[in-house]
Amino acid sequence: MDGRGEDGASVAIAFGRVGDAAMALAAEGADLRRRGAALGRQVALLAPATPAFRLSSSGWLDIAPARALRLVDGAALREEARRALLGAMPPFAGFARRLVAAYLDELGTRTGPPAGAGERIGAVGHASDRFFAGLLPLAPAQLVVGAPASTGLTVPFDLVFWDGARVVGVLGGGEAALTPGRRRALDRLKERLGDRIEIAEVVAPPAAPGEPVRFPHSVWRALDRAPRPYGGLYRTAGIPDDLPG
Repeated sequence: MDGRGEDGASVAIAFGRVGDAAMALAAEGADLRRRGAALGRQVALLAPATPAFRLSSSGWLDIAPARALRLVDGAALREEARRALLGAMPPFAGFARRLVAAYLDELGTRTGPPAGAGERIGAVGHASDRFFAGLLPLAPAQLVVGAPASTGLTVPFDLVFWDGARVVGVLGGGEAALTPGRRRALDRLKERLGDRIEIAEVVAPPAAPGEPVRFPHSVWRALDRAPRPYGGLYRTAGIPDDLPG
C-alpha cells in the first residue's frame, strides 16, 4: 500500500483516547510529518513504504529512564507494553480492551516464554524478540481517508492493525451492531481503499467465570495473511518462520 486510497487520498489512524480525529491529526499528525515519522502516541500516518506497526516500533511507547531501569527481564517488558496499551484506552472502551488483552495473551502463548533475568532481551530470534515483533494493536481507532474536515471519511473501529500492506479493522458486535449509516460508511471505505483494507466483524464469545476471553481466530487468520515481503503477524527479517500460524 502506498499510504493513499484508490482515489489518491491520504490515510491516517487516530487511536486511543482520541475524541476528535481532525484535531489529533492537526496536532500530532503535523508533528509526525515534520519529523518524518509515521507512528506517534495517538496518530499513525500511512505514507509510501510505511512498514508494519509492531510492538517494537518506535513512537507509540515512551518509557521514563527510571522506569526502564526496573524492566530487568522479558516478562517485565511484556507487562509494561500491556500496561501502556490498556492504559492509553478510554475507560468505556470495554470491548476493545478485552480484544487487546486477549490478543496479547494469545501472542505471548504463540511466541513462547519471555527472556529471564540476565538473558539478552531482544536478541534476534529469541522468544522475547518474537513477541515484540507482533503487530501493534491500535485501539479504539478511527480510520481517516482524506481530510476529515472536508471530503474526508472517518470510520471508527474497535481495533486496527497495519501489517505493511493492508489495514485490518475489527468491529465488535457483528452484523446486528451495524446501523444502516455505519454500513454505508464501511461500504464507502471499501470503495476508497479497495484491497488495501480487510474488515473483520466479530462477536466476542462470553467467557466463563474466571476464564479469559479468547482472541477471535477469524481476526488472527486475517492478520496472518499479510503478503510477502511484509512478513505477516510476527515474522520479520532474521526471525525464523517456524511459529504456529
